[in-house]
Amino acid sequence: MATTSSRELTEYRALYELEPWGEDRDDWRVGQLTALVSNLFREKGAKPRPAGDFMWVTLTAAKPKQSGQEILDHLRAVAIPKRVVVQEREKKKAKLEKLAKQRKEGKD
Repeated sequence: MATTSSRELTEYRALYELEPWGEDRDDWRVGQLTALVSNLFREKGAKPRPAGDFMWVTLTAAKPKQSGQEILDHLRAVAIPKRVVVQEREKKKAKLEKLAKQRKEGKD
């Protein structure tokens, strides 16, 4: 990702919008095939079953939109603890470097 340009990412996103790929899309294809076979052998007069009936999560289900506060709460829950962990790691690293320097100076 570090070497991918913004333009390239935008092109990939546009391509994904035109022709999606990945597990969700694969699940949808399998759901369609399963619905096809199921509907071929359904009882007379039974309603046809849609592909979504054969998937764990349907792609057509509307995802609830998050409010700005919900997004901030999520970021605080995820990003801030990670930042604290990174800061603690940096403090430990600085301490170890200081000890190593002191030991080296003591041996010389």
